[in-house]
Amino acid sequence: MGATSLNYQNHSNFTLILAPPGWGKTSMLLDLFEQSDSNKLWLFFSPLRALNEEFNERVKEKYKTWFFNSRAFGNSKYHNSTLPKVIIMSPEVFDSEWFLHWRKRKEIGIIIDEIHLFFKWGETFRPRLLDFLFQSLSLNVSMVGLSATVDQELSQELRNLVEYNHGNYEELNYGNFQFLNHPKRKIVFHEKDKLTFNRLLLRMIRKEKNKRFLIFCQRREEVFNWINLLQKLGVKSLGAVGGSVEKFRHQLKNSIDNQVIVATSCLGHGVNLPSIDYLAINYDEQDYGLWLQMATRAGRRGEEFSIFYCKKLSGIKMIFARLNAQFYDYHFQLSKFFERMKR
Repeated sequence: MGATSLNYQNHSNFTLILAPPGWGKTSMLLDLFEQSDSNKLWLFFSPLRALNEEFNERVKEKYKTWFFNSRAFGNSKYHNSTLPKVIIMSPEVFDSEWFLHWRKRKEIGIIIDEIHLFFKWGETFRPRLLDFLFQSLSLNVSMVGLSATVDQELSQELRNLVEYNHGNYEELNYGNFQFLNHPKRKIVFHEKDKLTFNRLLLRMIRKEKNKRFLIFCQRREEVFNWINLLQKLGVKSLGAVGGSVEKFRHQLKNSIDNQVIVATSCLGHGVNLPSIDYLAINYDEQDYGLWLQMATRAGRRGEEFSIFYCKKLSGIKMIFARLNAQFYDYHFQLSKFFERMKR
């Protein structure tokens, strides 16, 4: 999809682009920057620091950028500096006075990435996200929203907000709530069989040393426990929990040969990961959007991968899932028996 299909020259236009994770959002935006007017300044906003950093690293290879995650841009040295092509910042640092200052010098377009999080998090622990969204929609500039998971209710709410501010709303759907690359296998366990689930994972990790695993846990304590266990077993591994994603990114750059990555849902968005062969979600995630974001961290380069996950089930589905768990547990115990016999 070329950037020319975006009606970014319409000053009151809002375009929502829905596409699967790993679809090629950054390449599409680079095309948009290339084909837009040379006097156009783009403001890029994401609620995720890691995503902002990775986007900046990619864009600055081709264009001049300013990158702010704090109010450092209030420094007077930026006041009369030549404006870049793209300014990347977190929503909390947006300043309307600076926006008006920039607008006197250039035409402005706004890009809001992971726009569903502005609603989800803005209604709970980061109210400034919603404040920023309402404010930006009233600025009468061209806007692009990006997401992989916007349900019908949220889509309608966004349309109402745009039209309330006398804007034109357009939605381009290239795959909403979808895998870009479907897993080779999806194996579900009943949530009560979590012990068997974890034992199977451990067995596979020790057996398939040339494969990379990504394990999502519900609580940070589980992440620490997994990392401690794996390190005791001599398995190269990295962990990530909320508040430590930046540190994780630097560690990942310096040690690309880790066999196992264990994390909470903090790695569900934004961080570029190496190819994943086996992805596991060891708890029942009720929010399908978040589950999909985690599940699609694998297969982004077209490689084959398998997913193992836990789910609260009932009826015939529960019976099959528990039989499945018993089969894998039997296989696990039998393998241990034969290993002891070899000794």
